[in-house]
Amino acid sequence: MVSLVLHFNWSWVGLAISDDDQGIQFLSDLRGETEVKRVCLAFVISTWSYSSQELKCIITKIETSSTNVIIIYGDTYSTLAVCFRMWRSQGIQRIWVTTSQWDATTSKRDYTLDSFHGTLAFAHHHAEISGLKNYVQILNPSKFTDIFLRGLGWMYFSCEALTSNCKTLENCSLNISLEWLMMQSFDMAFSDDGYDVYNAVYAIAHALHETLLQQVENQPINTLTALDSDCSL
Repeated sequence: MVSLVLHFNWSWVGLAISDDDQGIQFLSDLRGETEVKRVCLAFVISTWSYSSQELKCIITKIETSSTNVIIIYGDTYSTLAVCFRMWRSQGIQRIWVTTSQWDATTSKRDYTLDSFHGTLAFAHHHAEISGLKNYVQILNPSKFTDIFLRGLGWMYFSCEALTSNCKTLENCSLNISLEWLMMQSFDMAFSDDGYDVYNAVYAIAHALHETLLQQVENQPINTLTALDSDCSL
């Protein structure tokens, strides 16, 4: 973010962060970078509530500041997100520099910055996971117990939930899949959070695989058959 600010010669920028450990750590890291690069912070907004009085003070601070660039950092589920709903309704026009969680292309929430004056979003570089997109496309919500897939089936494919448990879907077409949602409201892009979860699950699976291999190598020959039977279960 600091490199981008320097590229456009933005030496006077504002900062809005969530009032939590994540926001405080980001502020500390950013200040260290800006001091070295001689970039000054016009103001720092740390939101902890969204009372009308506080929001009015924040809006006044943004509107009266001479900076046209504001860096945003925080969880999209934090108070900061609620504040942005209010700022958007006030028609505040600035250049917003933020992370990919706030990007309209990777989030379908109604408080994304798609209608803001201008937004530059940063995302971690990661390669496409082989086979994942095709796997998601052919998923049929009626064949899985995942609550997210059940919700998609109920909302978009006219599936019905059994009144006995509200979990099992019925009357779903056998030919439906999530592929239709690609160009509708379901985003096939892999978010940063999703990529982190994928890597964590992959690491656990790899560690478990190595553990099982070591158990097989350390087992006497006469017990290998029993161990192989357990692994297949």
